[in-house]
Amino acid sequence: MGKSKIMRYVALITVLAAVSLADVATIMSQLQSLQKQVESYDSAIGKYDGSYMSMLPIATGSFKMHQAAREARKAIEDSDTISEADASQLIGQAEDVDQAIHRTLDTTASKDKIADDNGFKQVGALMLTHFQNEQRAFHEVLNGKLPNSSREKVKGTMKQAADKFDVVLRRYA
Repeated sequence: MGKSKIMRYVALITVLAAVSLADVATIMSQLQSLQKQVESYDSAIGKYDGSYMSMLPIATGSFKMHQAAREARKAIEDSDTISEADASQLIGQAEDVDQAIHRTLDTTASKDKIADDNGFKQVGALMLTHFQNEQRAFHEVLNGKLPNSSREKVKGTMKQAADKFDVVLRRYA
């Protein structure tokens, strides 16, 4: 192999490594953005008092959170397969998002009586169902990009989230 070919090969490896790092950085950024939106949504739900005016921030927060979830999912879909070295970092950030989701579901569950008394229970159920579908799609895409050895960690988190959504949705049924 000539010197020129070796240099091209080294350049190609460097570019591929940089693209992989960019993918991980983009995904991490999107996951952090999603976590912030989930926390903001939780705050809006926490302030819900049954009035129409307190419902507006929830609707806005729901839209922003769903948009952030879709952007995070797209970043994962557009990335290459996630390396073993990057998997634990991404799983850790995804778990932080899931913990924020669990807190939001707890807050949502605490508002079921207020929502029922004020005619928003069906709206809450629809928002929860959409939230659940986005979260499930996000986990499935992430799981598909992870190395096989890391997939079990995400499957456990997916099961916990599904169970939590089911419990809260029963309160809104």
